[in-house]
Amino acid sequence: TPAVTISAKNLLANLQFEFLNKPTTTQLFTISNVVFTDNTANFIPGISSGTSAAETITNAPPVATFTSVPAPQVGPFAIAFDSTLSSDSDGTIANPAGYFWDFGDGTQDLGVAGPLVTHDFGGIGTFNVTLRVQDDLGATGSARDSLGNAIVNSQPSHFRASIDVVPLFRDFAVKAYPSSVSYLLGNTANSTINVSGFNGFSGSITLSATVAPSVSNGPTFNFNPPSVFVPANGSVNSTLTLAFSNSSPLDEYDVTVSASNSTVIHTQIVSFLPTTMRIQPGLVTGVSKGSTFTLNVAASVAGAIGWQFTLHYDPALLSTSFRSVSFGPFWQNALDNQLGFPVIILNQTRGSLQIGFTLLAQGNVKPAPFIGNATFASIIFTANAYDNSSMHLSDFIFVNSQGGGIPVSQVTDGVFDNRLPHDVAVTSVAVLPTTVNAGGSVTITVVVKNRGLNSETMNVAVTAGGNRDGDGSDNTLSTTAKVNPQPVVKTGDNTPSYLLYGGVGAVAAIAAIAAFLFLRRRKAPSPTL
Repeated sequence: TPAVTISAKNLLANLQFEFLNKPTTTQLFTISNVVFTDNTANFIPGISSGTSAAETITNAPPVATFTSVPAPQVGPFAIAFDSTLSSDSDGTIANPAGYFWDFGDGTQDLGVAGPLVTHDFGGIGTFNVTLRVQDDLGATGSARDSLGNAIVNSQPSHFRASIDVVPLFRDFAVKAYPSSVSYLLGNTANSTINVSGFNGFSGSITLSATVAPSVSNGPTFNFNPPSVFVPANGSVNSTLTLAFSNSSPLDEYDVTVSASNSTVIHTQIVSFLPTTMRIQPGLVTGVSKGSTFTLNVAASVAGAIGWQFTLHYDPALLSTSFRSVSFGPFWQNALDNQLGFPVIILNQTRGSLQIGFTLLAQGNVKPAPFIGNATFASIIFTANAYDNSSMHLSDFIFVNSQGGGIPVSQVTDGVFDNRLPHDVAVTSVAVLPTTVNAGGSVTITVVVKNRGLNSETMNVAVTAGGNRDGDGSDNTLSTTAKVNPQPVVKTGDNTPSYLLYGGVGAVAAIAAIAAFLFLRRRKAPSPTL
C-alpha cells in the first residue's frame, strides 16, 4: 500500500448518531486508541487523540401511534388508519408531510395522505404496517438498524402493528371509473359504474341516481343497463350517461349513484365538470403607471395531464417577463418534485405570452391527472401607460392521460383598464389644400382622441392668421363634437397591429370648411389653432 502524507487538517471519518430517546444529560464524545502506521507497518509515534466534544440534545422525538378499523364502504379488504393521536412534546408534526406509512404489502404513502389514510390490501392476509412521523425540526429515525433489520417499536417516532385482513359478511361495493368527468354542452358524458361482490355475495342490483344541483334545463341521466346481476365474488359494469343541452347551466354537477339489492344500499358520487378557462380578476382597474398587478389564469377540468394557452395583451400598455410567471399549487408541486415540465414563450413586441405544462410519467407509471377548479398560472404585469386592453386567451388546449384533447366549454377573457376619468388631447391638425387663392376655401381636420373613461364634449375653434376680411370681423370658425371613449379592443394574433400598438380611445375628426374672402388678390395665410 503506498504511503499517504497528511500535511493539513483532513476529515478521516464522519459518524452519525441516532438517539432513540432524548437523553437528560450532556453527551460526551471522545476519540481514543488513535494509531497511524507507515508503509512498512511500523507505528508512527507521537499521535494525539485530539479533543472531545460535548453535545446537549434539545429536541425530543415525536411519538407515533395509530388505530385501524375495517372500511367495507371502500372495499372488502380495505382498512382505515387513524394516527391523529401521534404527538410531539416540543413541536409539531407537519400534516401531511410528516407522516410516512409502510403498509407491509409493498406499497407506501410517504407524506401524502397525512394522519388519516385508508388502504385497500386487495386480499386477506397479515400485514406489518409501520408509521414513522417526523417533527418540525426533522427529528425522526431510520426505518432499519445497522444490520438492516426492521426496528419494531424501539423508537417513539415509529409505530408498528400487525394487521389481519379477514373476510367480512357477504356484501357488494360500487365504484365509478372515472369518478370525475369533463363534459361539453350539447353532448353526453359517461362514467362506468362497477358493482363487485365479495365474501360470496351474488344477486341483482338496481341502479338509480340524483343530480345536484337540480336546475332548469339541467342534465338528464340514464343507466345502461339500469339493473345488473352480480355473480358470486364477481363484478359487472353499467354505463352512466349524462346528457347536456346547449342551454344547460354551465356548472359542476355531482351525481349520487345508488346501488341497491333491496336490503343494502351503497352509493358512489360521480362529478361532472365543465372544462373552462378564465382570467381572474376579470376586470383590473386602479393601477397607476409604473405599478404592477397579478393576473391569474384559472381552469376547471377533469383528467388533465397537460395544457397550454396563449395570453394576448397590448404591449404598448403592459409588459411582463419570464420570471414574472408562476404556477398554481398543483402544478408548482409537480415542478418542485421534477414531475412536470413547463414551457414559457414570451413575445413582448407582439404582446403574447404562451404558457404550457406537461406532467411526466415515472417509468411505466402514468402521472396522476389534475381534477378540480384552480389557478394554473399567475403572471405579474407592469402598467407602462394609462389606457385599456383586453387580456385575451387563445390556443387553449387540455390533454388527458390517453393523449387526447379535452373539449373546452367556455373561455372568459379579462380587461385591464387604468384610464383616467378625463384624458383628452388634440393629436393632429390637417389643412387641405395648403395654399388657396383669395375667395377660395380650405378644409381643416382636427383629430381629438379621448383616452379617458368618460364621454367629453369638445369645442374646437380655428382662426385664420393675418388680415381680417373686408368687414373687419375675425376669421374664426368653431364647432362642437361629442367624443366617446372607445370600447376595449380585443388583442390577438389575428388582430391588426394598429390595434395591438395603440388605437385605443375614440377619435373625433372635426372637419371645417371655411371661406376666407380678401379684398386683395393674394394667397390666404395658413390658419392657426
